Amino acid sequence: MPDHAGTPLKMKIEQMLTEARVIIPGGQALLGFQFVCTFTRSFKELPLSIQYLHAAGLCAVALAVLLLMTPAALHRIAFHGEDDPGFFSIGSALVITASIPLAAGIAADIAVVFFKVTDNMGSAVVAGATALCVLLGVWLGYPVWRRNSAAPR
Repeated sequence: MPDHAGTPLKMKIEQMLTEARVIIPGGQALLGFQFVCTFTRSFKELPLSIQYLHAAGLCAVALAVLLLMTPAALHRIAFHGEDDPGFFSIGSALVITASIPLAAGIAADIAVVFFKVTDNMGSAVVAGATALCVLLGVWLGYPVWRRNSAAPR
């Protein structure tokens, strides 16, 4: 197992900022689609609870985009573009944390789509909950498990 403790701070910060920059356009596109959906006639025909679920998903994705955009601003404004271990800790936490509302927003919209397709609240809830579990499992659960299982023996 390679030792990553020797990775220079500059490279770690560049990788963290790049990861955020790669995810941001997808989040922004999803946010745009979520806004546009609210102006359609079929959206108005959905039950109010599903409309609220969609609105909650939209807010969750907006929060994720905010969290992803914060490290770059923080680096430039608060840390004057300097590579600082404190910035790396904060920025990494923001990028990792952003996956939670992003997963919630995607899962909410999957539930909305399943309700629209099946006209069944039960299938919508199961689809949304399953999506949330899968996304959080892949984005957070597996990496944490992998980190813990790769610990020195």
